[in-house]
Amino acid sequence: MASLIPSNWDVTAKTVTLARLIQGFLPLTGPETAAINALCRQTLALDNEQSLYLEGDRIDNSFVVLSGWICRHHILEDGRRQITSFALPGDFLSHHNAFVAQRTHSATAHGRAVLASISDADIAELSHRFPRLGIALSRLAAREHFLLEEQVVRIGRRNAFERVGHMLLEFFHRLNAVDKTLGLSYQMPITQEVLVDALGLSLVHVNRTLRRLRTEGLIAMDHARHITILDSDRLAAIAEFSPGYLLHQPLRGPKPEALAALAAKFARILPPSGAFAGDTDRIETFEAQAKRNAVAIIASSRASLIH
Repeated sequence: MASLIPSNWDVTAKTVTLARLIQGFLPLTGPETAAINALCRQTLALDNEQSLYLEGDRIDNSFVVLSGWICRHHILEDGRRQITSFALPGDFLSHHNAFVAQRTHSATAHGRAVLASISDADIAELSHRFPRLGIALSRLAAREHFLLEEQVVRIGRRNAFERVGHMLLEFFHRLNAVDKTLGLSYQMPITQEVLVDALGLSLVHVNRTLRRLRTEGLIAMDHARHITILDSDRLAAIAEFSPGYLLHQPLRGPKPEALAALAAKFARILPPSGAFAGDTDRIETFEAQAKRNAVAIIASSRASLIH
């Protein structure tokens, strides 16, 4: 079973938070960052090869990976395992609870992992209070779809050399987005046996491919599984890797003038004065709040939206 971490454990000091990943494509305000970090307050820890949940388990919450690696996988009746994707620091797990009642896959830790457990109600409340964060969470959910698309192409059409190279580059770009790389190096806490289950190759084939990548001067790898990308351009060309599907590019939005016009429309959508039966104080309070909201929208757009 996963072990709960004491409530006074300093999550932000020891882990990569969800806010850090979002900051990569959408600069956050102070209140937004605080709200995201508060969302990750309930934490739990997993040891190596420990299951977070199993396929068929009842869904009652979502998870955010704060540190460590988690693989999503299916196990066939004869014991064969297919890993469909990896959740790395900052990634969501099971952010689709409204659509299914049971887990559609299993999830297992590789190395020690720390996760935040988040209820659907908390996600809904966050999205209501901070609409931009709701958009950001939707973007992260969409990224899961694109990761799965690339996995289908990777194991369906790429040869062994391309598969391994493509996956190593993907790991680098995802970890780099959350400051978990050192130059062009990162630690990969998964074994060759795990790569076998992720890439649909034999253990011998994976071993030979990693050796070839090293021999050709594309990567370096030590016994602690520290990976260094030595020639990223050549490896990307060989594997036909393009990082666009990882959605790390800035989130684009409307220009401030467009938001100002929209905010003005919202400010004018007030009930007729008669609706308050002459209650002047209530009318003035409503109008003042609407204007404050409009100003906040415009200020936020100028400070953080890329256009």
